[in-house]
Amino acid sequence: MKKTIIVTLLASLMLSGCAENNVTPSTNVPERIDFKWISPTGNVAVSFYDQGENENWTTSVAEMIRPQLLANAYDAIVFDGVAGLTVLGANPNANYVFADWISEGTFYLVSTKHTSADAFDSSYTIDAFVQGGNASKAFRSLTGSWGWELGEGAVTYEDGAPTVLANIIGADAYDYYVLAEPAITNAKARLAAAGKTLNIVYNLQEEWAKYHDGATIPAGGLFINKKVYSDDRYKFWMDDFIAQVHARLDTAIENPAKVKEALDEYEAINPDSDTDTATRFGITGALVYNLETNGNKLGLLKSGTIKDNKAFADSFSTLTGGKAFSESLFYTK
Repeated sequence: MKKTIIVTLLASLMLSGCAENNVTPSTNVPERIDFKWISPTGNVAVSFYDQGENENWTTSVAEMIRPQLLANAYDAIVFDGVAGLTVLGANPNANYVFADWISEGTFYLVSTKHTSADAFDSSYTIDAFVQGGNASKAFRSLTGSWGWELGEGAVTYEDGAPTVLANIIGADAYDYYVLAEPAITNAKARLAAAGKTLNIVYNLQEEWAKYHDGATIPAGGLFINKKVYSDDRYKFWMDDFIAQVHARLDTAIENPAKVKEALDEYEAINPDSDTDTATRFGITGALVYNLETNGNKLGLLKSGTIKDNKAFADSFSTLTGGKAFSESLFYTK
């Protein structure tokens, strides 16, 4: 499933990291750089909905991405925003800075065994994803507001939402699960086929807003290599890369049919398989379309939504017992 992409500076469309962009052709445009980047699957992968064939893009579970923030293998990394900033804050010589927010929380507390949290018992168990991540931080913070007393070892942390999903539709050994879209919709459908119901116990976004004056839970963030500060050519194309991420997010929110078309085209490349898109992106074109036409349920952030990246991160961090982050962790153009 390889496609050869021919690029010239005279073309009306130019590519950044083999990605479509809107740079105006000019003799002043520096030679293109093919960026390498890594992201989780799921809602944030929609940021790259037309990049399925791009071999420079790697997808993985969240906990496999965390160590990359302390390496230097990628030009850009998508990871849990606050968790990533915490890693970088503890390692000031790391090679990355935070560039922008991609998504806000779509987190829920769900259960097949309980329809509500009214009779919560300290012996109950919870399966969550990414220890120290935004979903887990929000959940642990909200348990205090709910009056929950979690028993020792009550919460198990997985390497990412796909593992939690697999646990629900598999052994289903936990009382509650912290999960996010699109895994929620996926779990509902697969459990329904087995005659089971997935109950939404709490919408963590609504609970967070209720207890914190309408505040929002941050989620996915885009981190970029610090090489932007030392290489003008690199910076030119990285700024374009960031702009294209925002352009795709805007398209997904405003025109999800276009995203569905691109993902369906990717699926059609291999006629012998009908799971390529789900494997590559962690979401299908139909699911993107259904969730986005019903109120941006993927939590994608439209360009300009977050006016101050640092303030957004600091607010959530301090509300969950952390500290404000250094200005040096945030990309300044």
